[in-house]
Amino acid sequence: MQYAVIDKPSSWKVAPNLDDYSAERDTFSWETSRKELTDDPERMNLAWLATDRHVELGHGGHTAIRWRGKKGRSVDLTYEDLAKASSRFAGVLQSMGVGKGDRVFVLAGRIPELYVTALGTLKNGSVLAPLFSAFGPDPIKQRMEIGDA
Repeated sequence: MQYAVIDKPSSWKVAPNLDDYSAERDTFSWETSRKELTDDPERMNLAWLATDRHVELGHGGHTAIRWRGKKGRSVDLTYEDLAKASSRFAGVLQSMGVGKGDRVFVLAGRIPELYVTALGTLKNGSVLAPLFSAFGPDPIKQRMEIGDA
């Protein structure tokens, strides 16, 4: 199937991360990509990549999440905020005996704490099982039973 070419402007205020898709595709290497993320396979964890890596690169003070809630409430979390809070949550899980591969069921709305919980669960090597109140009581119960909560 042929798709129309999207014309890019000749100049950008900020240079794009991916300027020439064809060239990137032709030279792509998983090995190179892994090394760009981290050369330590023990650190290859989605939560570390999403938070702590940015702190180590000197971007800890940059906004990672800007959450807008009801009634105009707003919360900004920096990479450092997320790294610390998610590590703290991972520590709580460990203190409760929750380990790698264990399932962590979370029933929360889309609030900042949900993201901290998700990242902390991943940092712990556990499996996140998000639940939402919109599912209703019976579907939540079924998901927890099927998932061996």
